[in-house]
Amino acid sequence: MRHLLLNLPLKFILPLAGAVLAYVICLVLTLKARAAARRSLTRVSELEEKLFTIHQDFNQLSQRLIEQADRIEWLESRAHAKQSEDETDLVTSLAAFSKPSITERRHRVLALARRGLDAETIAATIGAPHGEVELIIELNNAMLGAEV
Repeated sequence: MRHLLLNLPLKFILPLAGAVLAYVICLVLTLKARAAARRSLTRVSELEEKLFTIHQDFNQLSQRLIEQADRIEWLESRAHAKQSEDETDLVTSLAAFSKPSITERRHRVLALARRGLDAETIAATIGAPHGEVELIIELNNAMLGAEV
């Protein structure tokens, strides 16, 4: 082969060398591009796996959130029902006593007033005159105002 190149005129050797050099450069660039494409495909595959895992985690967390919201709603309904039962029991137990002393009646009136009942409702609940209930509440408020 060496003899063949030596016998060729210089005007053919230079373009041939340029063509070989261009071919080698193209080959190297192609190999580098192929390696970069493989790395990109590997990275894309890794990112797809991570995205799938994140999507699964998101779905699990969403399901847990829905379950917890349902549980909170259920607990709130039970607490509200229990509170209503307690208030009803208190009103019933306070109304169940017969002829309480003035001190007992005063305590009952003030307990019901603290629960937010108005004087008319309290009077009907414990069977006391409306004016007496108002007087007990007003005297209590006046005493509290004087102590502060």
